[in-house]
Amino acid sequence: MNFTANELQNIVFRKSPLGFHQNQVYEVVQRVVEDYSAYIRENVKLKEKNEEMLEKLQYYKSIESALQSSLIIAQQTSEDVVSNAKKQAENIVAEANVRALEIVDHANRQVSGTLFEKERLQHELEAFRIRTESLLQAQIRLIQGLNADEPEREPYRKTGRESLSVVGK
Repeated sequence: MNFTANELQNIVFRKSPLGFHQNQVYEVVQRVVEDYSAYIRENVKLKEKNEEMLEKLQYYKSIESALQSSLIIAQQTSEDVVSNAKKQAENIVAEANVRALEIVDHANRQVSGTLFEKERLQHELEAFRIRTESLLQAQIRLIQGLNADEPEREPYRKTGRESLSVVGK
């Protein structure tokens, strides 16, 4: 660039008999045209760069929008996964509680059955004991009844040959 705005305002042309000095005016105009052309080229480049930047900005805005959508979807998905995991955990706990109650109920039934069987066996044992005791008492009475019919025996009873030899003497 050749001139600044202040320099252009402060240009003073030398006078010649036909007006201003032609070469000086031509040089200034030539430099102004060069500067103007440079500004136009620079302006075109800047407009192109601006359009390119606007396209990139639009592209990045679309990427940002897609990323925001993806983040929202990912967040919703993670919330759904967490929610499903909580529900599944609750179901597992509920199933475990039901199973535990079934196991406890089954164990209680087994204990009740075992206690009932124990009680039944105790009653049977008591009935057996009573029958056996009655039978033994009946046997004892029977034996005592037999003893009452017999004369008293000697405390030492000889049997076999000894008894024969005593009788024969």
